[in-house]
Amino acid sequence: MQKQQMKEAAVQYIDTHKEEYIALGRTFYHHPELAFQEDFTAQHLFDSLHALHPTQLNRVAHTGVAATFQLGQTGPHVGVIAEIDATYIPNHPDANPSTGAAHTCGHHIQTTALVGVARALTGSGIAEHLQGSVSFFGCPAEEGGVSDALFEKLHDTEGLESRSGKQEMIRLGCFDGLTALLSTHALINDEKVTEPALLSAGCNGFNRWIFHLYGKNAHAAMDPSKGINAFNGAMLAMYALKCVRESLPLDDYSYISDSLDPVEHTSGIPDHVVLRVTTKSKTPEILEEIDRKVVCAVEGAAMSLGCKLEYEKIPGYQSFIADMPLSQIYMKNCEELTHRPVPIRPHGYYSNDLGNVSKLVPTSQIVVGGCSGALHSDRFRIDNEEMLYLLPSKMMICTIIDLLS
Repeated sequence: MQKQQMKEAAVQYIDTHKEEYIALGRTFYHHPELAFQEDFTAQHLFDSLHALHPTQLNRVAHTGVAATFQLGQTGPHVGVIAEIDATYIPNHPDANPSTGAAHTCGHHIQTTALVGVARALTGSGIAEHLQGSVSFFGCPAEEGGVSDALFEKLHDTEGLESRSGKQEMIRLGCFDGLTALLSTHALINDEKVTEPALLSAGCNGFNRWIFHLYGKNAHAAMDPSKGINAFNGAMLAMYALKCVRESLPLDDYSYISDSLDPVEHTSGIPDHVVLRVTTKSKTPEILEEIDRKVVCAVEGAAMSLGCKLEYEKIPGYQSFIADMPLSQIYMKNCEELTHRPVPIRPHGYYSNDLGNVSKLVPTSQIVVGGCSGALHSDRFRIDNEEMLYLLPSKMMICTIIDLLS
């Protein structure tokens, strides 16, 4: 079977089973679950892949799923990756009333594509003509928000080391040996963005910092000079961070945000304040330099008022940069399916733990339209189910055919 014949057979399979794909998408959509609580999604994904008789199938990283299909002779090892958790948007009309979880980032679309590609691979008759292997990864906990209690429980009972699903799966070696990795995501269509698909050029890496400033109590009206005002130390630090922001390189999408935990209002000088800072940038070396400036700014502010300072760095996600040779193949298949060019969406300030995987494996992500409103909001809506639940599977399976034939 020639390459084009394989693509036609795979696409025809997906079109023939269109209603099953849409039903699967609806099932995942109506079962939103928060990070490391994706029990229904993980089991349904596991069962769906098990029915296709993969060479290997495992539950990993608590609610993660990994499956591999060996296709004849030795060849490249291509991966398809999906995030399976939902966002916490309790006022969304389709949110779970008990947990507040809602699929407003489109992760259910990715999970549908994961199963959809595997079904097209095994059900269309093309598998015997390909050389290599294909793995499928359902990854939990991309959106964050894992409570300390849940994380500590999973750490103690299962040895979990990361609050990020992909970071934990990296630690477990799930992505070892891959030669390419394909991803998709939801795209909001509106009057400015009308294309059915865009290539995601990349997004920022980030770190989080928690600074504890300690002062000394004193009566705020009678004896303020006998105290050390931790709140003033934090405010001075925030002004210093404002000055640091002006030194950031604009062409590297650098960013600093800060916030204070609530401070109890009493008649005494505040003696403890918590300052939280997030740093973001495209380039790891520049992010490291921003982190250094942030620590110096807060240390200087605390020292100038006599505050004691303790701080903790919480590593976040690494920046994602699309692999362009892989992306060219992926984009070409999408363009042939949609008969529309696939523009490149510029680098974004947002972050995704796909960045961590992309540092190990050439990775590409095409975002697919058919949604309206706004991501991560109660206005997120599904408008075009065929586009959302069929196109990702089609463009991924066609790209896999290119890579394994």
